Amino acid sequence: RMFRHLPMMSLNLNGSVTRVAGVHLESTQYEFVARERQLGVIFPLLDTSPHAFLMGDFNFCAIHGQENRA
Repeated sequence: RMFRHLPMMSLNLNGSVTRVAGVHLESTQYEFVARERQLGVIFPLLDTSPHAFLMGDFNFCAIHGQENRA
């Protein structure tokens, strides 16, 4: 909904490909279906590499209604 992107790069480390990606998943406890859908797109992209790192703001705290409020 917020037109999020998945910055990703592939590195050749010691002869092996390592994929690195950054993510900011949808927030609020009501967006759990959107987060699930986003991860369903991301994991197959990372699975094409023998090694992968996924870093970012997963907003998993919103699953239990523990959203951070500023």
